[in-house]
Amino acid sequence: MENIALSKHRLKEIPLWKKKLSIALKKHWQLYLLTLPVLLYFIIFEYLPMYGVVIAFKNFNPVKGIMD
Repeated sequence: MENIALSKHRLKEIPLWKKKLSIALKKHWQLYLLTLPVLLYFIIFEYLPMYGVVIAFKNFNPVKGIMD
């Protein structure tokens, strides 16, 4: 009976790396908040325009659209 209780207890334990990550996020949340505008900039102006590069090399058919 003790083995079942121990195994259930082990399933509820949070892995060590998740604990450390959550502590670091809580401790340095201002730093992560400062990185948010930079990440948004790169996603909007550097990553999303790559879709246009892909479209440039496709055979466009107005009936099928861009996705085909």
